[in-house]
Amino acid sequence: MDDARNGHHMEFEPTVSAVNLYNWYKSWYMQWIMYCALLLYLALVLVEEPAVPGLHVQFYISMVVEVLCLAFFLFRLGHEYWFSSKTRFWRDEKHIVLVVLIFASVLDICIYCALAGFSITSIRVSRPFRPFFLVNIPEGRQMRRAFRNIRRTLPEIFSVLVLFLLIIAVFSLMACKIFGHRGWAKTSGGPYFDNYLDSYWDLYVLVTTANNPDIMMPAYDQNPWLSLFFIIFIIICVYIFMSIFLAVVYNNYRSNLKNEIQEALRRKRKLLKTVFDLMKSKENGKEVIREQDFAKLIQLTLPRKSQQYTKMVWCVLDADNNGYLDQKEFLNVADLLNIPVTEVLPNLFERHVPNIYQSSSSTILKSVVKHKWFRYIFDSIIIINAFFILFDMPDGYEFGFLTVFIIEILLKIYTFGFYMFSRKLWNVFDVIVIGLAFIISIIEVIRGDEFDSRLILDIMLVLRVLRIVKIFHSLGRFRTILNTIMLILPSMLTYAGVLFVFFYFFAVIGLEAFKGSIEFYGPDDNSLEIDQLNCGNINLENSEFARQKYCGNNFNNILRAFVVLFELLVVNQWHVIANGYELAVGSRFTRIYFICFHLLSVIIVLNIFTAFVLEVFIHEYSFTKGRLESSLEVKINEMGLGLGSRPIQNTRHKPDDQSRQSIIEDDQLANDEIDADHDNLQFVCNQLAGLSTRYTDYSADTAVRFHLNKGARNVHTMLEKLFIKELDENDLNDERGNVFLSS
Repeated sequence: MDDARNGHHMEFEPTVSAVNLYNWYKSWYMQWIMYCALLLYLALVLVEEPAVPGLHVQFYISMVVEVLCLAFFLFRLGHEYWFSSKTRFWRDEKHIVLVVLIFASVLDICIYCALAGFSITSIRVSRPFRPFFLVNIPEGRQMRRAFRNIRRTLPEIFSVLVLFLLIIAVFSLMACKIFGHRGWAKTSGGPYFDNYLDSYWDLYVLVTTANNPDIMMPAYDQNPWLSLFFIIFIIICVYIFMSIFLAVVYNNYRSNLKNEIQEALRRKRKLLKTVFDLMKSKENGKEVIREQDFAKLIQLTLPRKSQQYTKMVWCVLDADNNGYLDQKEFLNVADLLNIPVTEVLPNLFERHVPNIYQSSSSTILKSVVKHKWFRYIFDSIIIINAFFILFDMPDGYEFGFLTVFIIEILLKIYTFGFYMFSRKLWNVFDVIVIGLAFIISIIEVIRGDEFDSRLILDIMLVLRVLRIVKIFHSLGRFRTILNTIMLILPSMLTYAGVLFVFFYFFAVIGLEAFKGSIEFYGPDDNSLEIDQLNCGNINLENSEFARQKYCGNNFNNILRAFVVLFELLVVNQWHVIANGYELAVGSRFTRIYFICFHLLSVIIVLNIFTAFVLEVFIHEYSFTKGRLESSLEVKINEMGLGLGSRPIQNTRHKPDDQSRQSIIEDDQLANDEIDADHDNLQFVCNQLAGLSTRYTDYSADTAVRFHLNKGARNVHTMLEKLFIKELDENDLNDERGNVFLSS
């Protein structure tokens, strides 16, 4: 059930010992050890040569740490082998990749240490492949899925890429014939289309628009009609061909991703059918699951959930209200458990000082805090505070604003409780920013030390201005957009991880290839002025790279390498950086490095990323509750346990007036959608009022209240929501007896 709910599965032998090993493998502490080992393993590049200044250690120390990390990875792989089906274990590609990576890394360490013993300088071949451990561990299934789909997409877009490169080749030949051998010079002073390779490079850069219109200006200055060559080239390659390339890349990627989700949904059904077969009982000749057995299953799967939650889930699944679940009904349980539902208990003040909290004065105070004008007043104060910061008013005002904002936070905590207050990210942001600003202000007054604290305080002030976004968040149209962005951010982490792998891979290659070729001299450095102007390399004398003062864009440590790659990702001026390294190293082959990075990271990964963001955003922006979400919402209110909504009256059980008053407390601060949910819930309640007499009202029996949150909370659920409507029942039935390997 846990595997089906989380969208992953690892084949294990059907024995008690194998199941225990599997549970140990999936335990949180084993996973955290794995994450720590990966973090340590990837961070070794900070201390290895060329190291970040101040972090360098002897190579044998980093080697020992690397060996320990590799040993843990090997132990983790062996652990999985112990409980897995042995025949299927070696059919899983990720296991083969991990074995190869571990073996290659150990061999590389041995060779490097042996050569170091003879004082022979060598390079570490295995270092660029370290991030692929992150992809091939079981916990990296989402990144592995993304890489697998990129790999499957590449052959399908290869013909488009070849045609694209051929078009550049044809235009390069034309450029050589039209502009070559005329004695013209580029705006930077270099020869103008005088050979084919340079022409191809210049036009490839022009496709990225990085050297537009510089590359056109020499011809344009001679004859304005010659600009037609570049205009036609840009229209064909940039506006038409790159748009088609984006469409082809994403269309093929999406098709492969849909197949992946279809397979994952089949695997989930297979797991749920296995659960049903293990738990089923015979009732009136039918195979069903009893309610008491179902309650035990939910308690084991989600031990922190209350009995009321289990009862609601049961009521949703038991659609025919016969007291049993057949297989068709049970197959919805994983999707239902993935719907995010918040359980809300009475807050700290209501539990410990109920007389004070429920007094008339307290009720008035809470109603004031919950009123929309309370938010409007403090939004206005935020704007006034921003103007004070903008016009650099005297420092004394800061304590006044800080005091007001602290009072606002305390009033909200009192009204809604710590739990509901912390459920909203803006409140957490307020506490961090206001709290730090208040503490730093006090420290500054006590110490009188403006050198250390003033900069931090200024940063806190700027961060506080970001609270203006809260004003936009309070407006309906802006709130929908901002909420949608917040909801899709977790699913974007997968593609951030993909980019990180590419960055790490190319950064380490850059360290090995370009370290020391370019030096950066700070303003306080006493090096020769000529070295400062030429970035420590005579080949860069009078180059555009040196004139632009790009010396800091070097590969002398991993942090600077990441900055260079990010600049290449942004594309602007990337050709200046590439030409600088071509001059510094003295080889045109350096262009291959920069072209490969641009093709993989910019054209392929970023295009997929952009299209995926668009589709997910449109899906979430036009979000409508599905059948299971609507059914769960109805049951929450039929049982009188909806947060901020009045339960349906029925003849079987009625709460007293005091309990009723507690139920209808408006906890809208927990989530800005609660007001809308309240209207939806009340509408559903009114529609189903005639059917509600057969359900029990639990509102007087428990203080727990439930709030149905909007949207998906993880990548797996997000992807299922994107494709589930495109898959019919036949797509999800695995009638061919396929064997699903671990994801």
